[in-house]
Amino acid sequence: MKIWKWCRRVGFGLMGLVALLLIFGASYQFIKTKLDEKAYPPQGQMVDVGGYRLHIHSMGSGSPTVVLDAGLGNIGLDWALVQPEIAKFARVVSYDRAGLGWSEKGDGPRTSLRIVQELHTLLHNAEIPGPYILVGHSFGGANVQLFATTYPDEVMGIVLVDGCHEEQEKRLPPSPIGSGGFGNSIVARLSTFFGVSRLLMNMQAGAIASPMPQHLWDAHLALCLTTKHWNSIVDESRGLKESLAQLTEASRPILAKTPCTVITAGRMLDLSAFGLNEQLSAYFQEMFVVWGELQKELVAKFENGLQIIAENSDHMIPWHQPEVIVHAVQELINQESHQKGAEDGLQSRS
Repeated sequence: MKIWKWCRRVGFGLMGLVALLLIFGASYQFIKTKLDEKAYPPQGQMVDVGGYRLHIHSMGSGSPTVVLDAGLGNIGLDWALVQPEIAKFARVVSYDRAGLGWSEKGDGPRTSLRIVQELHTLLHNAEIPGPYILVGHSFGGANVQLFATTYPDEVMGIVLVDGCHEEQEKRLPPSPIGSGGFGNSIVARLSTFFGVSRLLMNMQAGAIASPMPQHLWDAHLALCLTTKHWNSIVDESRGLKESLAQLTEASRPILAKTPCTVITAGRMLDLSAFGLNEQLSAYFQEMFVVWGELQKELVAKFENGLQIIAENSDHMIPWHQPEVIVHAVQELINQESHQKGAEDGLQSRS
């Protein structure tokens, strides 16, 4: 009987300790988020798109306007090495999708169609006119392809930076650590709400080399550790299959006629520091091969598609080889300018 009472006391004590840790973690997450909001105000404008505001940052001048859409889990600041260079010869805007970075949470499912509609409204309400050259990294690649088929008269060209292919979920190898899904999304939401994700990231911060100027990287980390941001990543991840289905159903003839450059990573992600076992190493090798095949097929979707291999970069090309993206955008603008000049010359002679 005494042992039972002792076990109960220990059990209640442990439950109390866990409760205190959870309260401390949630408080830590809330307070640090509020402090970061004051330390890192939005770079650009907060624009209403129908009851909530999205963040958009414009640089440079002229026409066409280059629009940058980041990958899954990434934000406008991930273009920090790309945007200022494009601004030297064109107007260029980066933005945060709803719920990410500085943007407020949005309505509806977080699928590409919803994102495209929001982006179109954002550009209109921010008074940023077309025509547009759309640059999409990873998941952003699915969004810009769908934008081009939804608003074809406003799009001059596309640059896909290791962009999504509509069949990738069917053809990429299944992960040996599980497929994610609802269970893992709950873990992600809870670990962020209770400050675990922030604590782990801060513990590893010294080992992560900053891919951009330190003041921007500090802002980037602060924005990417909010509960709002992580919940929005989960929402976009859970809507990915529907997003790719929306791209499959889009008008292929319209997309095929859009000038497009596909930039493909030349290297695998280097995850050796995480001590991968043989099974995981083989998985990433197979995934890299299949991804390369999908990238070649992306090029073939376009009548005048061009592929460029970023030989010295993994998937995060905007960090590792931003100059490749800048050059691709400049070449698209030059091609369109030459074509327009030739058409104007023909009209004047006739």
